[in-house]
Amino acid sequence: MKIDLSSLSWAGHQIHVSLPINQFLDAGVDPKEIPLPHEFILNRHLLAQLYPSFAERATPFSTLNWSKYAEFLTFRGGLDPVTGGLWLTDIAHQHLAIPIIFLIAGHMYRTNWGIGHGLKESVYSYKK
Repeated sequence: MKIDLSSLSWAGHQIHVSLPINQFLDAGVDPKEIPLPHEFILNRHLLAQLYPSFAERATPFSTLNWSKYAEFLTFRGGLDPVTGGLWLTDIAHQHLAIPIIFLIAGHMYRTNWGIGHGLKESVYSYKK
């Protein structure tokens, strides 16, 4: 549970702080003129100017219209020609996908409280 939640919080930082600042830097904006990191978190409209899907809040997520988030969660591969590193949007996508998979998988199998499926029952159900 620790890995998935820490990766989820890191993805939140990348999406809400790192990506907007990086977009300003890539556009050549003077670093002194870039808003402070907390302003991106507190002011949704500031983020919506850079990424229009932020104006819709979590509606695309809850309606499974995840393609709306393609502007900041990408799967480009390769290297960013400006920085020479991996695309930050690809990294944010990976750090968001991993905790979702782990959270679902963590709830599939029985725990000490009897929640979920027992591994033994899952294996034997295929033999019938």
